[in-house]
Amino acid sequence: MKAARIIRPKNLQMQHLETQPKNSQFRIKVNSRGVHHYRDKFDIIVCVLEAANGNEVKQAEILVRANITHSLFKEYLFFIYQNGLIEYMQLQRTYRTTTKGMRFLRIYNKMNTLI
Repeated sequence: MKAARIIRPKNLQMQHLETQPKNSQFRIKVNSRGVHHYRDKFDIIVCVLEAANGNEVKQAEILVRANITHSLFKEYLFFIYQNGLIEYMQLQRTYRTTTKGMRFLRIYNKMNTLI
């Protein structure tokens, strides 16, 4: 029996996580080209709110649009729901960004353009 070998694409550049500060809030997102993007807590919250942007969206669609795992979604959902940024419709089993959440998105996007 032959040993398995890991094959990596040649254009994939590996970044070492030692450059990140300890206990940082950064999350890693890898797109199809192998480029690393770092997202903090607010970036992930904004992705979730934009996925449910005024529409009635199921959980699976939020996970795909925001490119997050179910465990990460559960981790942030409590914070988002507790602060009134998102609402859950039990009959349809869908999520929708509230008016407060839409206001948060507008303010976040304005601040992001200033930086």
